[in-house]
Amino acid sequence: MGKSLVVLGMVVSLTCVPQSAFAWGTVGHRLIMRRAIDLLPPAIKPFFEQFREEVVMRVIDPDQWRNIGWPDDPNHFVDFGVPEYGKYPFDALPREHGAAVEKFGEATLRRNGLLPWRQAEMFGNLRRAFEGFTRHSPYVVSDVVAVLGSRVPLHPGCAPAVPRHQ
Repeated sequence: MGKSLVVLGMVVSLTCVPQSAFAWGTVGHRLIMRRAIDLLPPAIKPFFEQFREEVVMRVIDPDQWRNIGWPDDPNHFVDFGVPEYGKYPFDALPREHGAAVEKFGEATLRRNGLLPWRQAEMFGNLRRAFEGFTRHSPYVVSDVVAVLGSRVPLHPGCAPAVPRHQ
């Protein structure tokens, strides 16, 4: 009886240890991007179909930037749980980056995440790139992915409403 309880305890303990589901890796990103292109409105779908393989291949670029050691992590989240930003709708947090830096300082913003301002920057890059788009325009695909990826609430490392401080 005692040995059975020990074995049962070990089995229960092992099943309770958190494991990575590997649910949002390269394959998941590419699957979602392929499906997203399939679901685009008819007016813009032909453009993305023309560059489908490039868009699908580049969908993980922003995550790769973090993985190769670039100091890009603050661009992937914002911690709305810090007291400095106030309660929803976060009136104490300036919407303009320069005003936010002036109020909180660059170090505080980097610690709490730069996602809203990075998204605005990438959206501007994307808009300008599409205005003068040619086949060889740099970074267009990466900018699309960065802007869209910031909207994924359960994307690892950038769940925007989840406090990252302890």
